[in-house]
Amino acid sequence: RIRSGGRSASVDGNNTAPNTAGSPRHIMAIHLGAKQVGMHRLLPILLSGVLNAIQGEVLESEAEFHRDVAAADRYLQAVARRLGATIPVEGTVSQLTNAMSQEGGGRPQAWLKCLEWVHILLDKTPERLLEPTLRHRLMEAVLNTLRRPDEE
Repeated sequence: RIRSGGRSASVDGNNTAPNTAGSPRHIMAIHLGAKQVGMHRLLPILLSGVLNAIQGEVLESEAEFHRDVAAADRYLQAVARRLGATIPVEGTVSQLTNAMSQEGGGRPQAWLKCLEWVHILLDKTPERLLEPTLRHRLMEAVLNTLRRPDEE
C-alpha cells in the first residue's frame, strides 16, 4: 500500500482508492496496449507513476510493492533505450523536473532515479535535450535538487 497525495492504493488489485495510470501493476499490464497507442506517448505518464510511487510514503511491510516499482522502472528504462531518438523528451523532462521540485523536497531515492533518467536522455537524445529551453528547465531542477540539505 502506498500513500501519496492523500491517496492510497495497493498493487494486488484490491484498491482502496482509484488505481492510478502509473501504478506498477498497471505499467506492466499496459504493455499489450502500448503497441496500439505508441509507447512514446505513454512513457511520460507511466514514468510519472513510478516517480510518484518512489516519492510516496511506502509502508515497510510492502517489500513486494518496492520490487514492483523497481521492476516497472527497469521496464520503462528498457523501453526508453529501445525508443532511442523517439523518446518523448519534452514530456519526460516535465515529469523529471516535477519530481525533483516537489513540495517538501521529495525523497533522495527519487532524485537518484531522476538522474538515471537524465543520463538515458543524454545518451539517446543529446541534441534535443540540450536545446536551450529544455536544458535550462532540467539544469535548474537538477541544481536545486543537488543543493538540498539531506541526511541521505
